Amino acid sequence: MILKAALSSLSVICREMELIIDSKNHIIFLLSGEVGAGKTALIKEYVKFKGLNYNVTSPTFNILHQYGENLFHYDLYNRNLEDLLNLGLFDLLGQDGIHFVEWGNKELFNMLSLAYDNVNFIKIINTTKSNDYRIYEF
Repeated sequence: MILKAALSSLSVICREMELIIDSKNHIIFLLSGEVGAGKTALIKEYVKFKGLNYNVTSPTFNILHQYGENLFHYDLYNRNLEDLLNLGLFDLLGQDGIHFVEWGNKELFNMLSLAYDNVNFIKIINTTKSNDYRIYEF
């Protein structure tokens, strides 16, 4: 599925994500895109969409932020699969909840798909120089 949305109308993308989530107890979204593509912006909008009141920032140094009881936000910038295992993140990703992973890639997707159902890859692409619109490839 390919969707196009402005950063100001990310609720459209959040509604599509809700359809994917449906009533699943465990789901992982790997987000891929260049610096400034809107990975954190999408997570921020999803947290708001769910009615949660949190200051959403990228957990670059902490690696993980948790919003509410079951919404997890990881930042794997400059991390490799070995780091994922050494930090115990692979086990954390197995907990029930909605997991957003910034800087996901196909290698991680393939590995997680072997262990977990409901692993999704979303590629975010800037489409204009003005940074108004993004393409979201599910």
